[in-house]
Amino acid sequence: MPPYRSIMLGAIALIVVVFLVFGGGQYFKEKSKYVIYFRGSVDGLNTGAPVKIRGVQIGSVTDINPSCMRTAIF
Repeated sequence: MPPYRSIMLGAIALIVVVFLVFGGGQYFKEKSKYVIYFRGSVDGLNTGAPVKIRGVQIGSVTDINPSCMRTAIF
């Protein structure tokens, strides 16, 4: 095998390893988005805060959009 092919193969393998290590597999996970409306105050809720069910973190808050026009609660 010519030396340039070995270098090219090594570079491609390194890129794949870096992608998998730094991506942590997040690129292949299915993600769901939920929108929740609260009637009362959400004082203390911040972007990035963990979302937990029974003490297990299942996600995080990605956006907070205050809206006084909403009346429906889901």
